[in-house]
Amino acid sequence: MPTSIFHSPFTTALSGSAKETEDRIRNIFQYEKKRPPVPALLLACSLALSCGGLVSCQASPTEADISYPPAFFGLPGEPLTVAAPAWASASESLGEPPLDGLTVDTLPTTPVDLKDFSQSESWNETVWLLSQDVQRDVALYGIIQFEHYEPGSADASGLYGIIVRAGEQWTYFLDDWDINLWAYQAPELWFADFDKDGQDELAFALANERGSMVWRESLYLIELDTLTCSRLTFQTPIGLTASYDPDSMTLYAAAGHQVLVMDESWVEGASILDGRFENSVQMEFSFENGQIRCQMGYAPSEAPMSNPAVVDCIVSFQDGQFVLTEPTFSPNTLTAPGCLLLWTTNNGQVMQASTQEEYEAGGTPYGDEDGYLFYRF
Repeated sequence: MPTSIFHSPFTTALSGSAKETEDRIRNIFQYEKKRPPVPALLLACSLALSCGGLVSCQASPTEADISYPPAFFGLPGEPLTVAAPAWASASESLGEPPLDGLTVDTLPTTPVDLKDFSQSESWNETVWLLSQDVQRDVALYGIIQFEHYEPGSADASGLYGIIVRAGEQWTYFLDDWDINLWAYQAPELWFADFDKDGQDELAFALANERGSMVWRESLYLIELDTLTCSRLTFQTPIGLTASYDPDSMTLYAAAGHQVLVMDESWVEGASILDGRFENSVQMEFSFENGQIRCQMGYAPSEAPMSNPAVVDCIVSFQDGQFVLTEPTFSPNTLTAPGCLLLWTTNNGQVMQASTQEEYEAGGTPYGDEDGYLFYRF
């Protein structure tokens, strides 16, 4: 499955002088807070030094004892509305598949090689085994029946649908999987107690849009005891904010202790989407450490090659519904020129990275040599 977003090479450095950019970012950290007077600061330093002996005798703090720096706020420019993801509607099947007489015993047992349809083991060349978990005895099948099948052809009209089997039970869903078929990407099967009801559920993702720079998926949740299916949608990710400075044509986005600064000057003439910061190009799901993660590409500009801000969220079940929480900016965002990612560490340092390699190496201090230039007193 594609995991990266195409970016335009026609980008530039952040607009305006270095001093202007520094002042804008400084305001994010300091906001309305003022630095203390020099005498007060010296007194505070003296008190801190006098307590050094006491501190040195204490045990090292645990993770629970660490006081994390506050989240960024006071972004420059005009606030943007972070829009909820635009979910595609489920595709309609071309009709009911000919499944009369289909039983568990006649379902295919060998996963199909989507790159070579002719090698599939299938029931009437209609049902193909896509993914399975042998230990749990759960499997996912794809329905496909070409009216005029030609090997390797992606244009032949066909009949699509999904079958989910758990043990001796199976059920059919109308939702299509044709994009996964032509991308040669069979869905993965994920198991966990996603809805906190004490029983594991099955989850998987199907692609419903693809194109130039576009890959968008929907997430499905299956109750294994009843085989009921839910197609999940989500509201705006919790904790994601954004603003746009029209004077410098700079986008600012904040998530937790991160601030993303993106130059949008190269798309001059393309309007910001009615003051909206919305997902338009990427929606991918993955499973890691018992949690489903969602990666989205958010963009503020109508320009078709506008650089997206790639956001990672966790799918969480809260108050009886699934929500997207804990957004962080993916280092994939930094594959586009003209981007700067800043974040605060546990001790209040401000770090920066303008490339994925810099970010993965831990970044470099932003501001003075220790990275404390924008520390808020």
